[in-house]
Amino acid sequence: MMKIRNLIFIFFVMILWTSCGKDSEKEIQRALMKQLELYPKSTLQDIYKHFYQDYFGPEHAISDTASARRYLQNELNTFSSSNNPMIEELGYRNNFVRINLDAVKNEIITEDDLFHAFIESTDFKSDDQWVMEWKQILTIIKKTNISISNLEQDEFKIDSILQLYPNAALHHSNIFRENYHPHYRIVKTSIYEQRLKKYF
Repeated sequence: MMKIRNLIFIFFVMILWTSCGKDSEKEIQRALMKQLELYPKSTLQDIYKHFYQDYFGPEHAISDTASARRYLQNELNTFSSSNNPMIEELGYRNNFVRINLDAVKNEIITEDDLFHAFIESTDFKSDDQWVMEWKQILTIIKKTNISISNLEQDEFKIDSILQLYPNAALHHSNIFRENYHPHYRIVKTSIYEQRLKKYF
């Protein structure tokens, strides 16, 4: 039974790979290299998060905007400035960007600007294609032969989580948080370009 299941899985991965095409493969490689250039200590968990956020956007629909606003204000009041990019494109589909909270601290945009753009971007919907998407991305990551710390352990952990929760969102790794201190909000690329890009 396990053999048949594995063969079926490989068959579907091959179909997805073929439909993806060389252009998508190059874009995935480009996104991967950019992530590792900006954050060389990224683990597979952080790379997963990078592509996941571009696929789904903010990881949860916001039902309580007042709490979301307080959380943003608290984060703005407690974090120190980072050296991370002000604007960071996500994944290879370019559906979403990360906007560094430094943009508000440095008065490039207002807290209202960021908050409303973020709230309008939070329309998370589950998707039964994400696991296949991630497997395709993972195949390309392995194909590049780039050294990523604890890759096999993280691969097993992510796979185990996805078997139970196919749309699972993951936190940044401890290594990532300790080295890069990420503080950002995710915004749809279309909203960023229409409303915020002119300020950067």
